[in-house]
Amino acid sequence: MSYRHPEDIDLFTGGVSEIPLPGAKVGPTFACLFARQFQALKRGDRFFYENAGPLSFTPDQLADIRSVTLAAIICRNSNIGTVQPRILRHPGSGNEIVDCATLRHLDLTMNGPWAASTMTLFCKTTTCTFIYGITVLHYICIF
Repeated sequence: MSYRHPEDIDLFTGGVSEIPLPGAKVGPTFACLFARQFQALKRGDRFFYENAGPLSFTPDQLADIRSVTLAAIICRNSNIGTVQPRILRHPGSGNEIVDCATLRHLDLTMNGPWAASTMTLFCKTTTCTFIYGITVLHYICIF
């Protein structure tokens, strides 16, 4: 099938036919569409960790989050002992295998950005009475 004008080409057909951008798997059309979609998802999600709001992280907490790599998260949540720092790249020159203990983790100490004094808690107290006459307070906290 031939097209009379470049604007007649189907978006998908044109997108998969483009030459990939340097270091990418897709061309400029799909790269633009993917970037716009992810940007809309990020900005439209009120719970996305970087978005401002009453339940947002402090600047120090955001800096702490940004300083941790995916490799460190995988190390912390698995039984592996070594990993390459840039986990999605092949190990090699500039990305040598390192011990998991050398990777930076969140600073959850009482002196770090996650100390209770830096967090604002929004709590609602609900009182419930059970069959046995014991009154229990339930705290629903969002932080």
